[in-house]
Amino acid sequence: TFVLRPALTDVVQGANLDALEKDVLPGYLPHRRWFGAKGEKIHRVRVMQATPLPAAEDLMLTEIEVTTDSGAAIYTLPLGIVWEAEPAGPFASNLALAKVRRGRRVGLLTDGFTLNAFSTSIIAALRDNATIPAGGGALEFSSHAGFDLEPDAAPEWLAAEQSNSTLVLGERAVLKVLRKIQPGIHPDVEMVRYLSENGYENVPAILGDVSRIDGEKKSLLMLVQRFVYNQGDGWQWTLGTLERLATDVDWSFSNYGNFARNLGRRLAEMHETLARPTDDPDFTPEPMDAASAEQLGERVAAQLRSALDLVAGASLNDDEAAGRLLSERDGLIERVRAAARDAEGRMRTRIHGDLHLGQVLVTGSDVMLIDFEGEPTKPLDERRGKDLPLRDVAGMLRSFDYAVAVAEQQRPASAETEEIRTEERYARFREQAVEAFLAGYQDRDEPAADPMLDLFLLEKAAYEVAYEAANRPDWIGVPVAGLAQVATRLIGKEMK
Repeated sequence: TFVLRPALTDVVQGANLDALEKDVLPGYLPHRRWFGAKGEKIHRVRVMQATPLPAAEDLMLTEIEVTTDSGAAIYTLPLGIVWEAEPAGPFASNLALAKVRRGRRVGLLTDGFTLNAFSTSIIAALRDNATIPAGGGALEFSSHAGFDLEPDAAPEWLAAEQSNSTLVLGERAVLKVLRKIQPGIHPDVEMVRYLSENGYENVPAILGDVSRIDGEKKSLLMLVQRFVYNQGDGWQWTLGTLERLATDVDWSFSNYGNFARNLGRRLAEMHETLARPTDDPDFTPEPMDAASAEQLGERVAAQLRSALDLVAGASLNDDEAAGRLLSERDGLIERVRAAARDAEGRMRTRIHGDLHLGQVLVTGSDVMLIDFEGEPTKPLDERRGKDLPLRDVAGMLRSFDYAVAVAEQQRPASAETEEIRTEERYARFREQAVEAFLAGYQDRDEPAADPMLDLFLLEKAAYEVAYEAANRPDWIGVPVAGLAQVATRLIGKEMK
């Protein structure tokens, strides 16, 4: 229990700070989805900054440095208090760190993102374009063109745990807190700005951002975008479709086929926009030379080696797919390097970088693409790098495959004949979804195969193996099966 006399900032002072850094946070962080070093030993936690937020009581923004086996990383953690017998958001108690007491009042120290006062404070500061001193730097609140929000907009939290933390403000805007932060130009703001300025309409407009300014360094902490009415993201929408498919014998693919085809079309339009000549060096398309093709091969090979090491260390001894992958390890890595050489001469452009069904909003008969920050585990410069557009295509194809695998695992047991029938429906759904998506992307009824695509499919499946090993070890068999399927095609023969 933290005893406050009188301000919340007492939590980050003296003995309280020592307890917070050494006892509370090391136990709290590994349970958070946004914490990127699960499974690693935490060597040190240090509160780098603690800034009271404007127009708010008992609410501050902290930045914490966490040192693990893989190095140090900085995370955003708002802190606030939910007092006993006072109303709170639905996740305030679930995400509590400790108890607090001030005089006779008792409550919980919790993630400040879960409190009503958090969005009120942020929107008010954005409206005023406020700059708040913070340590040796400042918090800079910047509103963009079209900002029309009021602080009293009612917050609606989408989920307790996310890679970043997102809430909806009165169905007018979406406020996202970036948990892992790095100094530099952030691709989410940069990409949406560029696409919007060049006529691409299928991204939600940015209304404001919050950054830390420290000398010449600038780190994006929060982002506010226009709310788009939608039927959910493509991931949940697809899982719902598969659930209906399992029980409805008269189910028709046509509705989902329209979604998949339109998704392919919108992605192609985005890639076309990013492939246009421009004077902006950050977006100028560049041809792949021999050295770049070799680097691509080494990048995919490194991801594959890491995944195979995890497969070897996992409890998959009786898994046929895992056994095939491990037996063909050396030959597969050599095939990856050879396949990458064929990339020479192709054009590299900016891409989404982490595209999957969860990064797509279903908006009636159309879609919107969101979350352009790239893979959060990678450095900003790498996330802003140029690559072949096929990497985005591969991400979406793997997402279709992954959705079917998840649906199969979550499906309740039924009679053997019905299970076989459902598996056949799922397999056909996967084929049709891929065909429709590629048909939309290539703008042709019978999409042509691209030999480079399997290289990126392999890289994505290998990345999924690493993700599941760190976050959901029981699910590692799902990407391992996908990895084996792609590896079989890439190596050009049946793996023994």
